[in-house]
Amino acid sequence: MTESVLFKEMWEEGRLNGIRVLPGVDFLGDDPPRPVIRIGDLSNDPVGLIFKKGPGPEEEYEETSRKHRNWVKAGDLVIVISGSTLKCAVADETNAGCVISQNLAAVSLKDGYSPYYVCWYLNSTHGQHQLAQYSKGSSITRFISLNSLEQMEIPLLPQGVRKDIHALFEGFHRHERRLVEEREEMIRIMNEIVRRAQEGTL
Repeated sequence: MTESVLFKEMWEEGRLNGIRVLPGVDFLGDDPPRPVIRIGDLSNDPVGLIFKKGPGPEEEYEETSRKHRNWVKAGDLVIVISGSTLKCAVADETNAGCVISQNLAAVSLKDGYSPYYVCWYLNSTHGQHQLAQYSKGSSITRFISLNSLEQMEIPLLPQGVRKDIHALFEGFHRHERRLVEEREEMIRIMNEIVRRAQEGTL
């Protein structure tokens, strides 16, 4: 039988709750302004990318402890706790410094646990089955409390291959991020070509 661990046993002390943000408000008035991650910013595949970009270099946000910050850092799991689909994503350096909306929660994992593997598991058929079991609501909107989320069981990888498998999941996540960035750059270049063609400045 596969060894597993309660999700709460993986968490570092403290967790990040989402904040209430008015519709149409995409930035909080902090210094620097902090972009808001919403459900629509999370990818719909097991990889778990987040498309909202943070306000700047992550180093600016590393000095504050988890208990005293309200923004995500690289490696945090960002989880939909209220919505049509309960899913998970991993914040990376691109998203560091963002805050999350009230239907999301974020947790940091202890050393030795891979957020990329856990994210993929939660988005898998097996993880989605557990999320359905522990959540409440209808087929339109589901809700899972943080206390219920803590009780989910995450299968552990064999110790001998854990490091290699963690590297595999992280590497694929970073590969997908690079593809997104390359696509955005190509779109920017082609839009610029069209703009200059219109202006006759090519």
